[in-house]
Amino acid sequence: MAKGEGVSLGGTDRSSRPAGGCRAALLVALLAALAATSPPARAQSCDPATGSPPGEVFLGPNGEQFHPQNTSCPDQFVAPACKNGTKLTYVDPDDPNGLRRYACVSSPAGATNLPLVVFLHPSRIRTIDSQFGGQGPVAPSTLLQQYQASADLGGATPGYVLLMPQGRCLKAPPTSSGDGTRFDVFYKDPAHNLDVRAVRAFIQQLADRTTFDENGGSVALPSTLATVDSKRVYLMDWSNGGYMAHMLALYHPEQFAAVASFANGDPFDRGPCPVPLPAVSRRPGMMVVHAECDPLVQCSEVASWMGALRNAGWAAEDTVDVVTDSTKVQVLAQCNQLSEAAQRQCPTSAHNTYANPQLPTMFAFLKRYRLP
Repeated sequence: MAKGEGVSLGGTDRSSRPAGGCRAALLVALLAALAATSPPARAQSCDPATGSPPGEVFLGPNGEQFHPQNTSCPDQFVAPACKNGTKLTYVDPDDPNGLRRYACVSSPAGATNLPLVVFLHPSRIRTIDSQFGGQGPVAPSTLLQQYQASADLGGATPGYVLLMPQGRCLKAPPTSSGDGTRFDVFYKDPAHNLDVRAVRAFIQQLADRTTFDENGGSVALPSTLATVDSKRVYLMDWSNGGYMAHMLALYHPEQFAAVASFANGDPFDRGPCPVPLPAVSRRPGMMVVHAECDPLVQCSEVASWMGALRNAGWAAEDTVDVVTDSTKVQVLAQCNQLSEAAQRQCPTSAHNTYANPQLPTMFAFLKRYRLP
């Protein structure tokens, strides 16, 4: 169809309407024209063990992933600035595209043996948290840097090391929020999921006190960066990052003591390719904070995930569902009784602004857990 042409679905006056078989023929032609102008749907092949196939990435003409070289990424993906922190880089030897992955890390200066908080961002962002220098309007905004010197997560010294890995620009299944920056929560093979591997690689870099420069050379981490207590590694996450965090916690319960996430449900039951919950060696603490009126993650989705965990052996006190109003300030006794259609009309701000007012509640929950 030539530029400027289109198919009108508007009415016609009675004298121009076709009748009988002519009308049916016109309808067939109309549907064919619409199909010709629509992008073809990607076939979805579901593996019973691993769910969806690995997510495909958007690449620039020379294999780049970062804007402005890669103009095909819907989210104009950029490498993080890591303002007020240190930039970590990593290239997975098993990544067929050889993408350089990034994370930002910060801590109170000179502290030792602090817990580690790993924050995984939501989908469709431009870069990591605004407190690390990420530029809005599509950079997440949390207060996790502001709390990192004062939060009580147990131990002799307050505070924590804050690690924020960056996702990839991925092509996503139609059941998600669309193509763009995210973590691959659909490919449930922990040994080969590149985002699971990247998060764990960055944690290992903190233990080794070494990262890499842009050319792959080893670089020692700053001596002022606090050391990490490996028995207190926590996940605090948002939306797509929350789904990834809950996957990580169940795939590697020996590494993550507990999770306190915002606005996510069950990562294993999520379409288009659900898989059974994995068997676990221990049961991490699992908290989800969410607004009662969230158009993207509804109350029933969180309740169903908490129920699935309890059915798998988690205790009620280890599966905490925190319901708030849309501002995240007021904690509610229960969700509202809105229909699914009504919840889809809730303000997007209920999902798209982080639960900063509930950070003390989340810290108090995490403090209860440490690895044996």
